Amino acid sequence: MQKIYLVLIIFFLAVLTGQAQGNPQITVTLDDGMPYTPQNLSLGDVIDYTITVTNTGNMTLINVVVSDNNANISGNNNLGNMVAGQIETLYASHVVTQEDIDNGSVSNSAVAQGFFNGALIIDASDDIDPDSPSGGDDPTITHIAQYPQISVVKDDQLPNTPQNLNVGDVITYQILVTNTGNVTLNLVNITDNNATIISGNPVMNLEPGTTHVVTADHTVTQADIDAGQVSNQAAGTFDFQGVTYSELSDDNPSNTIPDEPTITILQTAGLDNYLTNQIYFYPAITTDFIYIVSGDLKIEKITFINANGQVQAELLYQLSGKYPVSGLAAGTYLLVIQTSSGQVVKRFFKQ
Repeated sequence: MQKIYLVLIIFFLAVLTGQAQGNPQITVTLDDGMPYTPQNLSLGDVIDYTITVTNTGNMTLINVVVSDNNANISGNNNLGNMVAGQIETLYASHVVTQEDIDNGSVSNSAVAQGFFNGALIIDASDDIDPDSPSGGDDPTITHIAQYPQISVVKDDQLPNTPQNLNVGDVITYQILVTNTGNVTLNLVNITDNNATIISGNPVMNLEPGTTHVVTADHTVTQADIDAGQVSNQAAGTFDFQGVTYSELSDDNPSNTIPDEPTITILQTAGLDNYLTNQIYFYPAITTDFIYIVSGDLKIEKITFINANGQVQAELLYQLSGKYPVSGLAAGTYLLVIQTSSGQVVKRFFKQ
């Protein structure tokens, strides 16, 4: 009888000892290999992850499988049995989406699970970046730099030459609003300081790289004709993450002058005659330079237009009055001289 009791005691002690020493455990880390700061990632870029799975317990785990909720694991994600201390490395990738960029980050977690004596042993990944928040099972966050910006181009849809317009005539502007940033913009509002918005405003949703058309009308007044021109500028305004952004329109996106208003030149005999008498240039046939004398008038910009009505060059005021034309192709050009009082149109031939 004593022998039976002794056997039972030894058995229970062995069981208790085994339970005390048994510690099935698994640990997973997920690393994006990037600093914990906003990264210049674009649509379609790939984030490569390294997944490290470690049997951190002292028991063999059965049928260990790794999954990822926001990336594609390359190769076999079934690791089979893992003995105590065994380390396995897997790789996964995530393709950056527009939603990721709009959110400003990609959040990702991997999960490893196996079995010990029929019990599920599981762990969600930790971010090993030292700058990430402390705590277990924290997802790996890849921050994405966000650039909210637009361009606004305003076109009067008229040739860049004096127009024969009368009081009551209407200039219809086409305002092109383009998302030149990398985040989707909502509710872009267009205002105009000298025209009435007719259609297309506000812009409710503007994805990166897309352009929206807004139209506006201006009715020519006697003051416009007296001034010899209609100067007009639009502005686009939007909010992004609590910050208000605003952008003034340009007459031509290729111009070297930023935020340049759109100017429609009007044919007014009195003003044209006055300006023509104030400004002259030489020589009329040239190869390398032209010289412009403006008297008391302030020249703001010189525009060179070819026979097809295309702007070939724009030059800002030069104190010397000397403007290079060697870069122009041979042919006849209109020389549009913008002054503080209006425009003068001259003609010259480039040899």
